[in-house]
Amino acid sequence: MRKKLLYILHITLIVALLLPLFAPVVEAATLEDSESTRAARSRDPRYLPADPQEENDTFDTPRFLGVISPENTQVERLAHTLGETVLGLDREDYFAFRLTQPARVRLDIYFFDLNATLQAEILDFSGYRRAIATPREDGLGVRDLLLEPGYYIVHVTYVKGFGTDYNLQVTAQEWVEQPSTPVVVDEGSEPSPPAAVAPTDAPARVQDIYEPNDTLDTAYYLGFVDPAGIFIPEADIGWIDPTYDTDDFYAATLGTPGDFSITINFDGDLLYAALLDGAGVVIAWATEVAPGTLIISAFDLLPGDYYLHLWYDSDFYVWYSVDWGFSPLAPTDPPTPTSTPTDTPVPCPTDLNEPNDELGSATPIVSGSTIEGYICPMGDEDYFAFTAAAGESVFIELSNLPTDFDLILWDANFNLLQLSAAAGTTTEVINYLIPTSGTYYIQVTGETQNSGLTWSLSPYRLSLQLTALPTDTPTPTSTPS
Repeated sequence: MRKKLLYILHITLIVALLLPLFAPVVEAATLEDSESTRAARSRDPRYLPADPQEENDTFDTPRFLGVISPENTQVERLAHTLGETVLGLDREDYFAFRLTQPARVRLDIYFFDLNATLQAEILDFSGYRRAIATPREDGLGVRDLLLEPGYYIVHVTYVKGFGTDYNLQVTAQEWVEQPSTPVVVDEGSEPSPPAAVAPTDAPARVQDIYEPNDTLDTAYYLGFVDPAGIFIPEADIGWIDPTYDTDDFYAATLGTPGDFSITINFDGDLLYAALLDGAGVVIAWATEVAPGTLIISAFDLLPGDYYLHLWYDSDFYVWYSVDWGFSPLAPTDPPTPTSTPTDTPVPCPTDLNEPNDELGSATPIVSGSTIEGYICPMGDEDYFAFTAAAGESVFIELSNLPTDFDLILWDANFNLLQLSAAAGTTTEVINYLIPTSGTYYIQVTGETQNSGLTWSLSPYRLSLQLTALPTDTPTPTSTPS
């Protein structure tokens, strides 16, 4: 009996000695935000202090690291903590920085993985992932990440372990020259993308002629969409030198109202896509109708620029093709006019500006002039061309409207710059500051948003006025008389 009691006492002492070792695990799972809990944690040296950058646990509450510029090539923050802290389990930290010029950027995060495991990524301010940090002996890192000017987010995540402190640095490795004018792709030649280095166990990668097209600003321009549609026979997304090509953007211009039906076929297990308007706002999401097939449908679209965004998150490539279909809206018949005794159609008046139904045959118009024209018959469109210098202000007025017409301004690359679509016979007005010297185009078209293509037997008046912005002149120094 005495031996049995000694054996029970021995087991009790062992349990009492081991119980504190398991306390942190139990406590982490049942932690309550109370003063007593915090006090107990503060006395335990294994729990880390909360860092002074808190609260920065969400995408909307990042701590600003600073501005990276040629004068200041690095921003950093030291002595952060993640994991078990005296305030509880801190799982995420968010930081923001601004880049003033295009550059190749590196991210360094130093910590001891014996204490905890962390992950990190760089996001743009739309939440799209631009890079994932890879493990190193002393922490995590990103190398040679090409970024355009703007704001970015560094997201650091606690994965497992107890807790660790860490240091974070973002550095501009190399400044990249920014092109002064948009890059126009010559359809007769294929641009040479940068060499891609894939993981050793990844499939071989063929050149993607559409790269670089990883952002909205570098979207590959496909041209005008017509009823024949646009076909992208082969492109890829996935692992690219030396990080991930997580996003592809394509741009196209819609010249007449209509519907889009975009089919995307791919060979991987996961791909996302969306259609964006000219401002970068999503107007339609892709739906997976079968394994390896996505469909985007968008209806009653107005003329303008549109973007197709594809994104992916995996270790290997996805090959895909895009069939961008277009169906023009069927014009609505105008009200049937009262029949005349002969019951014959009334011919359109003579328009001295015709033919000017396309950009290539646009009628010249100069500053200070007023032109009369006709939108007749139904479906007619009138284009006018003018030249302007950078810094000039252009004022365009479409007045004396017999019915609802719209006014559109295009640049030489057929990018929609401004649209005036007031209701009814309200005068349409465009005020625009010319950014680059060159040729610009004015389009007068029937109202398309609600009632279909309108037309009239009565004329409209179009006037153009170019004004150079005033420049400050130095005040002459007075001389003594």
